[in-house]
Amino acid sequence: MKSMIRKLSFVEWSIIGVLLLICVILLIPSPKWGSSGTINCSVHVLVFSAKDGTPIQAAGVDILRTPLRFNEIRPLDYRENFSGMIRVIEQNEFPQTTNVEGIAVINMKFNTSASHKNPKSSASTSRYSVLVSASNYGTVISPLRYQSTASDQMKEEGKMIFQIGLWPNE
Repeated sequence: MKSMIRKLSFVEWSIIGVLLLICVILLIPSPKWGSSGTINCSVHVLVFSAKDGTPIQAAGVDILRTPLRFNEIRPLDYRENFSGMIRVIEQNEFPQTTNVEGIAVINMKFNTSASHKNPKSSASTSRYSVLVSASNYGTVISPLRYQSTASDQMKEEGKMIFQIGLWPNE
């Protein structure tokens, strides 16, 4: 029996060691990472009449963090998530109003993130909505963006432009 198993040389042991090391490396999961931060950006909101395209002066404008989707929160928490929006509408406490050209500028701080799956940093602009109210036009809320925005794009452009047309109450 001993004669069937021969002694391995140093080179053969080295080859076996390298093969075992390769197997171990392949079995180790890849590292997972994530990062977060913030980015400041001014949001220019242009409010105009959808009927004729003229700018609407003195329209109240606010940007609010909107609540999570229905499947992400409990129904009892829903009103708490909308409390800022309800306060603004009920008490008419808009932080900005549009100028003669129909533009309001709001400086915002957006959260940014990146991960091993999405290594390019992006700002979570999809979690914000623009609330606009104008006399003789009513109140409208619309998402700021439907998806996150690349941080480097926001830095390069220096601002975000949001346009909304309101139909007059008649």
